[in-house]
Amino acid sequence: MTDSGTVKRAIEATMRDFFRSYEDGSSANSTSPMSRTLTPDCTRTVLPESFFKSRGLGNVFNNAEYEQLLVGDIAVAVMKRHTMSNMVIDCGNRKSAASSVLDLEFKDGDATHMELTWFFDFNEDGSAIKRVVEFVDPSALLKLLEKRKAAGV
Repeated sequence: MTDSGTVKRAIEATMRDFFRSYEDGSSANSTSPMSRTLTPDCTRTVLPESFFKSRGLGNVFNNAEYEQLLVGDIAVAVMKRHTMSNMVIDCGNRKSAASSVLDLEFKDGDATHMELTWFFDFNEDGSAIKRVVEFVDPSALLKLLEKRKAAGV
């Protein structure tokens, strides 16, 4: 049994690395860093579901599917800063939540801030994420999808 202080520190470190992984992946022009804090069987649900369904898209992904989805994102934008706030950790249930702002600089010179809300489930020691639910700002997501369409990705 791991004590709650150790679990809390592990969960916080894992969350910070998770958010940093978007910047690192974008800088490396690779989506693989974006899964480095996730278990191999992690599932990711992106909300609002209605936004994706209205465009004929799914909203639940495994690691490989999510990485493939982000290939188009890093083709048109650089993920500059991913600032986490409002972090809450439930050590007993190995869960956490946070909000974040992802600063995107599009390769055409445009920019936007994408606001997100996150919910995570962790493994027993808090060192890896088993499940991610992210709620994405639809207006920023729409802008990103429009940029991808214009670029043909």
